[in-house]
Amino acid sequence: MFLSYTAAALPLLSLLANAQQPPSNRSTASLTEVLSQHANLSSFQSLLETQFPAILKALDTFDATSDPITILAPNNDAFDSLVNSPLLSGPFANNDTAYISKVIAYHSIMGEWTSNTLNTSFQWLPTMTSGTNFSLVEGGQRVGGVLQPGDKNSSFYEWEIVWVSGESTRSVVTVQDVPFKGGFIQVLNNFLIPPDNFVPTAETYNLANYDYAITAFLGAVYSLANTTSLAKYINETQGITMFIPANVAFAAVSGTLQHYLETPEPDLVSILSYHVLSGTSGPLYSSDFANATSLSTLANTSLSMRFYPNSYFINQARIVAQDVLIYNGVFHVIDGVLSPDDAAVLPNPTSATAAPVLPTNKDVLAVNGSEAPFTTFMPNFVPTDLPDVSTTGAYSYASQSTYGAEATSSKKSEARGVLLRGRGDEGGLWFVLGWVGLGLGSAVVFFGAL
Repeated sequence: MFLSYTAAALPLLSLLANAQQPPSNRSTASLTEVLSQHANLSSFQSLLETQFPAILKALDTFDATSDPITILAPNNDAFDSLVNSPLLSGPFANNDTAYISKVIAYHSIMGEWTSNTLNTSFQWLPTMTSGTNFSLVEGGQRVGGVLQPGDKNSSFYEWEIVWVSGESTRSVVTVQDVPFKGGFIQVLNNFLIPPDNFVPTAETYNLANYDYAITAFLGAVYSLANTTSLAKYINETQGITMFIPANVAFAAVSGTLQHYLETPEPDLVSILSYHVLSGTSGPLYSSDFANATSLSTLANTSLSMRFYPNSYFINQARIVAQDVLIYNGVFHVIDGVLSPDDAAVLPNPTSATAAPVLPTNKDVLAVNGSEAPFTTFMPNFVPTDLPDVSTTGAYSYASQSTYGAEATSSKKSEARGVLLRGRGDEGGLWFVLGWVGLGLGSAVVFFGAL
C-alpha cells in the first residue's frame, strides 16, 4: 500500500522532552535463544532454522558492542498474512529460497536502530542486500525508519517505530528493542517488501494514488521513437533519483508536450531528462534534502532545491510525495513539469499547486489527471515477477519481467545471492549464501577472509 510522506506530515517534536526509555541492558543470549523466548516469532525462527541455517549462523556472529545489527523480525501474524501479499505470496508458497533469502537480507540492518536511536524524521538505512542482483543501490537497498506518536487505543508505546519499504509498505513494530548478543530485534506486524523495478512500481503506485498518478511521465518516456537510451538509463542505472510530475501537472501543459512529440524529439527528451538526476552519488532520499541545493540532471543542467514552510520545492514545483523506493533508487512526485529554460522561476509557497512554466492554453484549475497526455504509450509490462494463480489454484513464479513500448526487456541475472558479513574465530569472514539459477533447492556457502 502506497502512502505519501511530505515534510509537513509530522511536526518536529522534541525527543529530549518526550524520549522513551533507552533499550534494556545488553543480552548475552544468542539469536536462536531469544527467538525461542518469543512465541510470536516461532514462524520466523522455524524459517531460519530449517531452511536458512547458514544465514542464522551468520546473523549470530555479530557483536552488539563492536559490530551491532538490527533484525526486523516478522511475527506469526505477518507470516499468516503472506497469502494476501501479491509480491510475497508466490515465493513463499513455492519455497523460492533465492527470493526468500533476499527478503531476510532486507530485514537485516547494520547498526543499532532502536526507540533510542531513531527519531521523528525518516532515516533511510541500508540493509544487507548487497549481494548480486539483490539491489542496484550502493551499500544495499534502503528501508525507512521513523518514530511516530503511538495510538493510545492500540499501542503499548508512547512512540511507535514504523518501517517503510517497497510500495511504501508500512510495518509497525509490535515489540520494541528486544536485545540479543548481536544487537536488537524489532518485531514487525507485517513483512517489508523489497523494492521492485520502476515500471511495475509506477503502475502499482498509480492504482493506489490517483491524485498523484504518474502514468503520463511513464508513457512519455516510452513515447519516444527510440526508447532505448532514456528508458534504459532509468531502468538500469544504479542509485537513480527522479522527480516525477503528477498526471495533473502533465495535463496542464499537454498541448506543449504533445507538440514536442510531433516535432523533433530533443525538446521532449530534454524535458524528461531534466527530471532525472545524473551522477553516481546514489539515490537522494528525503533525509538528504537540503535547502539552497543545486542538483545536476541528466539534461546537463541543474535543478534548485529550496525549503519553504512545511515543504521542499524543486525549481517551482512542490514535492508532494517522497521516497517511493525502486530496485535501483528512488523517486519523488512533484506538482509541476520542470523546464531547463525556466530554472530561475521561484516557487510560490502560498499556492496550492505550482503554476506551469511551459505554455498552456488551459485553465489550470479545471485540469484533471484523466487528461494527462502520453498514457497511450504506457509500456507493455508483463508482471511475471508477481505470483499467478492457475486454474488449479497453484502458484507460479518467474524471475524475469519484460516491459517497453515494444516489450523492452529488463532481464535479471539468474545468479542470486545474499551477502552477510560475519565473524569467526580467525577474524572477520564473509558468508555468501547464494544460488546459481532459480529452482535449485540447495544452497552454496562461500567463505573468505577479510
